[in-house]
Amino acid sequence: MTRFVADELALPVGEGRRIVCDLLALRLDSDGRKVPAVIELKSARQMRRLVEQVQGYAAAVDSQRDAFESLFSAVLGEEVAFDGPTEKWIVWPQAGLSEDPRTQELAAEGIRVVGYLESDDAYAFRAGPKV
Repeated sequence: MTRFVADELALPVGEGRRIVCDLLALRLDSDGRKVPAVIELKSARQMRRLVEQVQGYAAAVDSQRDAFESLFSAVLGEEVAFDGPTEKWIVWPQAGLSEDPRTQELAAEGIRVVGYLESDDAYAFRAGPKV
């Protein structure tokens, strides 16, 4: 199960710059593990930019673990302690017939790919393997 915590959360990174996370979530494993997830949503397949965004924000969450655990706890109304590093997900337009052609390349970067198709006012999603 995945619980959404925040959207469009901007963090300063110095000299008037900031990074923004589309969705910040907590993924709950069936064994009770709680893992933070940074999810970037895009309508175009701009891979280099997406990889930089998701990696940069995940690094910020991991380096400020205590602060993000406090944020998650406050938003969700329960004590949250992370079990493991932040997961990185990219959700973008689906490509390929059975697997996104970038799945393996992005998995090597620790990024999970979720492709979507839109039709008749509905969406269908195809999630790549966990990384």
